Amino acid sequence: DGKDELILLYSTTITAGMAGYVFAYDREAGTLQTQLQEYPALTFYDNGIVKALWSHNQGHAGDDFWPYSLYQYNPDSDRYALIGMVDAWDKNYAETDDQSNPFPSDIDKSGTGFVYYIMEDGQYDNTHPVDASEYNAWVNVHIGGASEIPIQYMDLTEENILRIKKGS
Repeated sequence: DGKDELILLYSTTITAGMAGYVFAYDREAGTLQTQLQEYPALTFYDNGIVKALWSHNQGHAGDDFWPYSLYQYNPDSDRYALIGMVDAWDKNYAETDDQSNPFPSDIDKSGTGFVYYIMEDGQYDNTHPVDASEYNAWVNVHIGGASEIPIQYMDLTEENILRIKKGS
């Protein structure tokens, strides 16, 4: 939106207590407004998309895919709205699920050994796997050719706070 935001990553605690925030400053009210609160593994893109990795990967994706949520900045609400959540199943990690159902090879038309779960309603649901081609098309709609925004973070120390106040 062309306005500066404050990104705060609180990661010096146990995993369950870690959090990442995007704050906007409301000059009229003199307050910070929370635009996004997630686990602090955030990737920002220049088209207003934020990819937020989940704190845990306890599904069937193994280490080759980490589940995440995708958000889009909404200028009308000045907040990030959830687009969807994504998890996956890697056949090399587990050939059956927790109910002993086999990997859905019929869905894996691309032959990647992966199927994906795209959940656009904010509820976890691993009952409708999709092929890698469908997953890649979904990602392309939202991230496409967007570039990652490199963010220079600094420790939240008294010295750095003073530097920010001075504008240096």
